[in-house]
Amino acid sequence: MTAASVEDHADETLVKVAEHPAAGRRRSRRRLWFAHNSGRFDRPASAWRAAITFLRRRASLITGTEAAGRDPKLFRDTLAEHGWGHAHLAGAAEGECYAAWDLADLQLVGRPFAWKLTDKTWTRSAEYGGRRAAKVHALVVRLREVRTGRRWWVVIWHAPLDNTNARAEIWVDCCDGLVDLKHELLERDPDAEVVVVGDVNKNLRIHAEAAAVRSHLTWPLKAVTSWAGRMPRRGGTHTRQVIDYAIARAFAACQLLKDLPDSDHRAFRYRPLHRLARRRRLSLRSTR
Repeated sequence: MTAASVEDHADETLVKVAEHPAAGRRRSRRRLWFAHNSGRFDRPASAWRAAITFLRRRASLITGTEAAGRDPKLFRDTLAEHGWGHAHLAGAAEGECYAAWDLADLQLVGRPFAWKLTDKTWTRSAEYGGRRAAKVHALVVRLREVRTGRRWWVVIWHAPLDNTNARAEIWVDCCDGLVDLKHELLERDPDAEVVVVGDVNKNLRIHAEAAAVRSHLTWPLKAVTSWAGRMPRRGGTHTRQVIDYAIARAFAACQLLKDLPDSDHRAFRYRPLHRLARRRRLSLRSTR
């Protein structure tokens, strides 16, 4: 992408970010899990706080969507005493994606930013207020593992439901935006691994929808979904549907978690693989 087009898409001013180091030194976890929870915008703050409390005991990184009403004070009150950092979309992208990370395990590199995935928009259903939707933005956060130094680009997005022709076109446009974004991220930091995660609104149990994910996401991104080869036998992330997942080069594990009070989706956690970890193992073998 040209410098002008990158400037048109990336915006640091649309992200609120803060870190709250814990008093005293804490040991880093040897095995890092990332967790995702697609929220529900009309659930109370107390339900969101309970969900975060559950997830931070089981993961080093928490991402989520439909973060309407989750303001900086709520993030601070929920996470500060535990030594976590957090970032969430604001301004024109407010009410959507967020990320929170355990500072004992992960450190922020640079400043998070919002990336506009499409210029197209649509009218929301009456249940969601009936107003014109904001343009879809992804939240982009770069993190470094404390123990290993390996870096991750984490991209959080909430795909529009494609229940009309116009919204179906926007879903494809957002996917194209993610492909452009990955190219830009790897130009900035080619040694970092890219993870895209969120509410994709395509059910991997339906062949046509899984094919759309392959055509527009996993193949162009040269990646797989976190559920590839490990689909849940029972249940899913939204009733029996599997519409929430991470996308990256490879994964070691992906697990459903219990239903949480802040959502009608089901949270999950996963372990993406970093290509530099494999290089290190091969290097160690060659020296033995």
